[in-house]
Amino acid sequence: MINKEWTTVAQFDTYEEADAFRRELIDQHSLVKVRRGLKTFRVKIWNPPPEKKDKKRKKKNANKNKKVRD
Repeated sequence: MINKEWTTVAQFDTYEEADAFRRELIDQHSLVKVRRGLKTFRVKIWNPPPEKKDKKRKKKNANKNKKVRD
């Protein structure tokens, strides 16, 4: 499970202003939400982290079992 780190991009006094701004951001970001505070409404965004490439691991002790030629 991925823990989402949300980023606050704007803060508004009314929900209508926050919702209008949220609709503008929906096409650009994966998830957009409006969160209510005590007296303000915050618009937050989240994008999934970039996929990591799998690294090929080297075997440990690969040379340990090789016989040394004289």
